[in-house]
Amino acid sequence: MKQGIRNSMIWLHTWSSLILGWLLFAVFLTGTIAYFHVEVSHWMKPERHASAPSDDSLQVGLDYLLATAPNAKNWEVEVPDARNRTLGLSWENYNEERQRRRGPRQIVDATTGEAIDERETRGGGFLYRFHFELHHLPRRTAFTIVGIASMMMFVGLITGIFTRRKLFAHFFTFRPKRNLMSWIDAHVVTGLMALPFHIMITLSGLMLFANTLLILNTDDGDRRGRFGGNERGEQVQPHSTLPPSSWTPDIAAMRAEAERRWQSPIAELQIEKPLSSEATFRFSPQDQRVLTAGRGGRPEIAFDYHGNVIEEAPAGLAASGIQAGYSSLRQLHEAHFADTVTRWLFFFAGVLGTFMCASGSILWVVKRRRKQHGQAGFELVNALNVGGLAGLMCAVGAYFWANRLLPANMSGRLDWEIHVFFAVWALCMVHAVFFRHHKGWVTQLSLGGFLFAAIPVLDALTSPVSLWQALMIGDWLRLGFDGICLLFGGSLFVAVYYLALKDKVGSFSLANLKKALAPRKEEEACY
Repeated sequence: MKQGIRNSMIWLHTWSSLILGWLLFAVFLTGTIAYFHVEVSHWMKPERHASAPSDDSLQVGLDYLLATAPNAKNWEVEVPDARNRTLGLSWENYNEERQRRRGPRQIVDATTGEAIDERETRGGGFLYRFHFELHHLPRRTAFTIVGIASMMMFVGLITGIFTRRKLFAHFFTFRPKRNLMSWIDAHVVTGLMALPFHIMITLSGLMLFANTLLILNTDDGDRRGRFGGNERGEQVQPHSTLPPSSWTPDIAAMRAEAERRWQSPIAELQIEKPLSSEATFRFSPQDQRVLTAGRGGRPEIAFDYHGNVIEEAPAGLAASGIQAGYSSLRQLHEAHFADTVTRWLFFFAGVLGTFMCASGSILWVVKRRRKQHGQAGFELVNALNVGGLAGLMCAVGAYFWANRLLPANMSGRLDWEIHVFFAVWALCMVHAVFFRHHKGWVTQLSLGGFLFAAIPVLDALTSPVSLWQALMIGDWLRLGFDGICLLFGGSLFVAVYYLALKDKVGSFSLANLKKALAPRKEEEACY
């Protein structure tokens, strides 16, 4: 009976994971990168690289607003933080129909106060949204597909636990140079090392898709407006203003008091009725204090013109237990609450999950290559492995290269970056149809390794700020991106070495690399 149950679990684990395994790999890969999508966007906007935050950055932003929008109804300043090195400024004009949620908006250099004319790009936001929207698909259809894939992932995790007879022993087992055993150990160890994370990320993802899969109505916490603007068509008289030289609120003292109370740096400042003695100064901190409150999870404190506290609002509370649970799961899934260390832990766990998905798909082929080589189903999975796994990594690398190589003022460049991503992925899939064994893996992993390993060189050649200057001004967002890409590209080259060189010709050289790329008589011996 026990053996029959275990065999059933193995069958369910294999097929629930294989059918959508390549989609799960794409979701995990892009979702893992999305933990640092803000940093990725910073790298993909080299016009921002000269900005260096300082203690005076808030005043720099206020000076820009004073010169640009002195008669505005509201001002808002998003100050630089650990993940953002520029100032985000927005304002709302009287009796003007807003085209954006925040009215006119401008990114400003935090040092000089000059407006930054950025290139058109979706940046890391494309990869973030791709991992649950898939792009080019209707939103609800994409949610349904990814939701079903998440369900298969959850089934695969649970059944995978039951297929291991000695779960604890497998955690410390790795048998290198054993082909099938090595792939089994790699798949099991990467699954077990971050098993709590895998269960959390999969279960929370399912809950986020609950309104699509189960037709539930789940609202994400308190959706407070930034400015609470007027009804369309309502005419409001502008407030009376003072000469700039006479408007001297002690904003630095207000900021210091707010940070003293929260023991946290401020994230943004909203000023209602600027240049007026009736102005209100509203601060909010960077830290997310209440995970159950969704977007209302940060407290606020408001001062009057003279620096007196007129309102102190704690972090919001969820309207119901269901809403609290939903918001908590969303915060855990997207890591909005995470500090730098926690974000890196999530990233590392995501890397393990990505490798777990990839190794599972490869393991299916390794197990069956002797008996099923040449059969249509086996060859289809082989091609999908090469194009879906290695090809996607090439596509992500090409996306970063397109960001820097396409002209900054090119019409429609935002869409062309994404076109390059899908075009390269499609070409890799076509290539995998014809070279779906050894040569396909070596070629596409080599291409991916080059695209990522050469990114620091590409960055140095296409950014207006040199890497040395970036080091001097402490732009670790940009340098960290370059370093991770170099490390990842090197990892792909290591895979190429062991796949194409060490196992076949024994040593590394350009001649041996050419020999490794040559067709081999028995393609099934590719692993």
